[in-house]
This record gives sequence, C-alpha cells and structure tokens, in this order.
Amino acid sequence: MSDDSLTQTQDEPIDDPREQTASGTDEYDLPIDLYAGAIILIMGALVLVTPLFTDMPSDAPWRPTSMNLISGTIYVLVGLVLLRRAERF
Repeated sequence: MSDDSLTQTQDEPIDDPREQTASGTDEYDLPIDLYAGAIILIMGALVLVTPLFTDMPSDAPWRPTSMNLISGTIYVLVGLVLLRRAERF
C-alpha cells in the first residue's frame, strides 16, 4: 500500500530572521559595551556628586562621603573601560 495523499508536499526552506546577518543600512546594532558603559558612567557621576547635595548621616560607623567617593570612582572607571571597549571614547 502506498500513501499518496494530497497533503504531502516538498518542504520549502523558511527564512528565519534570527539567522540572517545584519547587513544593509536600515539596521542599527547598539553595542552592549556602549550602552552599559554610558549607564554605569552616569551612575558613577551621580554617586560622586551625591554628597554635594545631600546631608550624609554622621552617626554611621563608616564615613559615608568616603564610601560614595570610592564606589563612585569604581563606577566611573568601569564605565570608562566599557566605553573604551566599545571604541567610542
């Protein structure tokens, strides 16, 4: 017995847009290093200027201003490294 049904057709290739490489002028790919670097750099700048505009608690067991300066500097350095990797800075 042979099964010659009308629904059997040859498989046609399906173009999957996920497999296509980005080519052409109508597409724009934002590098993740650029995006992350910009966000982290802005965060670092905000952490660094926070002690200028707010009253830091004086009863803390550590110096909050120093902690802001240290963590803000780390944020800025990481942001600059990411921007450097994105070849934008």
